[in-house]
Amino acid sequence: MSDGGNSAGALDGFRILDASDGIAGQFAGRILADLGADVRLAERPGGSRVRALPPLSPAGDSALFWHLNAGKAAVLVPSGPAGAAQIGRLAAGCDAVILDGSADAGLTRALGTDPGLVVCQVTDFARHGPYASWQGSEMIHQALSGLMFLTGRGSRAPRYGNGQRAYYSAGAAAAAATLAALLERRRSGLGQQVSLSVHEVAAAMAQNLVTRYSYNGSYPTRHRYAGACDIFACRDGWAVVFCPPGRWPALCQALGSVDAGTAAEGPPRRRRRGHGAAGQGDVRPGHDHGRHPGLRAPRRPGLLAQHRPARPAAGAARPAVPDERHPAGQPAASAGPLSRGRRPRPGLPPAPARRTRG
Repeated sequence: MSDGGNSAGALDGFRILDASDGIAGQFAGRILADLGADVRLAERPGGSRVRALPPLSPAGDSALFWHLNAGKAAVLVPSGPAGAAQIGRLAAGCDAVILDGSADAGLTRALGTDPGLVVCQVTDFARHGPYASWQGSEMIHQALSGLMFLTGRGSRAPRYGNGQRAYYSAGAAAAAATLAALLERRRSGLGQQVSLSVHEVAAAMAQNLVTRYSYNGSYPTRHRYAGACDIFACRDGWAVVFCPPGRWPALCQALGSVDAGTAAEGPPRRRRRGHGAAGQGDVRPGHDHGRHPGLRAPRRPGLLAQHRPARPAAGAARPAVPDERHPAGQPAASAGPLSRGRRPRPGLPPAPARRTRG
């Protein structure tokens, strides 16, 4: 924490009120403070709940709390309606306010009456969706979003990623959304109410896992990646190379260091040790496997059976739809934004019956 003074930066002269009580909101405030904004953290009696999160010093201070709130000034507000009223008065002199799920609906509506104020609220789940009443945690977000499904060895159970990566990512998204709203306010003079959920941000971190399953019923696995993905030693240091299946010969030819015959054999097989993100393990060039090894049919075909087109008869012309089963060295056809209607999209599964946790 500090006395609120920051050196000049991109947000010099902007005042931000951080009224959040969790990691995502306070990380967003930390980013804005690093950009030069005058950020004030509103704490209720007893302090933010982040103060109790590990790692803790021998004196009981949370290193995480001090990391998330470096460069901010602390403001003590009372609990209950009196605290909400004081937050409203503090917000009147600010450009933006950061909230999270700890803010009640009345406070959010009251702040929304200021036409020039930017209000960004980060919640575990969307406020008006099937999971609105759920309580989240880092493990819940990693599991429900698919991040754990993509992490670890294919022969073992999914791995939980240490740290608070879902909440940190949501905080970064909240900071970016706040900056975008402030930029728009400079043009129109109007503030905005921005809302985002940790669940949606975590799902976006899983690359195109959800969209690909919704589109064609396939999804990646944690098995060996068929292309080249490794760290290579060079004369002047190290280089990280990611090469899709079938493109290794072209990469070698472009580098001009390997003849075409050697390039066609691909990089040597290498064994990686330990555990990590999807795709780790043996690395070798891509070749035709009939169906890409990173794709599997859905385990619950009943969700998609009624939407799948009929298989063409023998000898009949195949429809022009994307198909991962392609000849070696040739990329799969790209559907493009106007071709999505060629393959019917399956409906989403029903929301779980259990709506609350804990």
